[in-house]
Amino acid sequence: GLALTLALLAAWLAATTRATGPWRGPGARGDAPERVGLLALGSIVVVFGVHSLVDWTWFIPGTVVPPLLCAGWLVGRGPSREPLVRTPRSWPRVAAAVAVVLLAVIAAWAASQPQAAVDRTDDALAALAAGKVDEARTLAEEAHDIDPLTVDPLFALSEVETIARRPAEARAALERAVQLQPATPDAWIRLAQFDLLAGNAAAARRNVRPALYLDPRSAPAQAIFLEASRKLAQAKTKTKAKAKAKKQQSQP
Repeated sequence: GLALTLALLAAWLAATTRATGPWRGPGARGDAPERVGLLALGSIVVVFGVHSLVDWTWFIPGTVVPPLLCAGWLVGRGPSREPLVRTPRSWPRVAAAVAVVLLAVIAAWAASQPQAAVDRTDDALAALAAGKVDEARTLAEEAHDIDPLTVDPLFALSEVETIARRPAEARAALERAVQLQPATPDAWIRLAQFDLLAGNAAAARRNVRPALYLDPRSAPAQAIFLEASRKLAQAKTKTKAKAKAKKQQSQP
């Protein structure tokens, strides 16, 4: 992705340099008011790009569209020394333009899917809060189908199944989240927390270890590990006490 972005930047710089001729001195042949306008358009794009490195300017459509239009005009203008002429219609160019539009539509649709999944997940949690368990389950599954690469719908689905008193299905959703993003500490923490609340301290301590490896300073992971270790120590002490009492009872 970085290589592709840098290649596109280099291509734009080459096309813009060809259009504006920034190293031509003032009064050079072909220097016209249009060239001044083209240089102004290029300055808009450069300022936008530099500012986007330090702020979220690129995230706001109102500030993104004008620089994109300026950048596109510079690329399509050609050398400013050459007059604008109407070129005859070329079907290969028309086909290329249609392909570019289709690609843009597909890219926009793909980019909108994660947000659609977030919205559907929020709807699932809202339905669960309203007591609509079946609707919440359907919305969570739809969110996962929309964006199968995120774990948030699986977390919501686990909450739904927990409320529905289906612990096996709830834990299965968390296991799917761990398998989907094994390098995400939150997935391991949620699975370990589920096991701890279910009374399985051994599984909780086992599943929280990857979270501690990924994020040793995670306070929730540390708390789960300590609580699970405490419960295991208590269980071990009780087992020894029972064994000792049983042994004493068996002696004459």
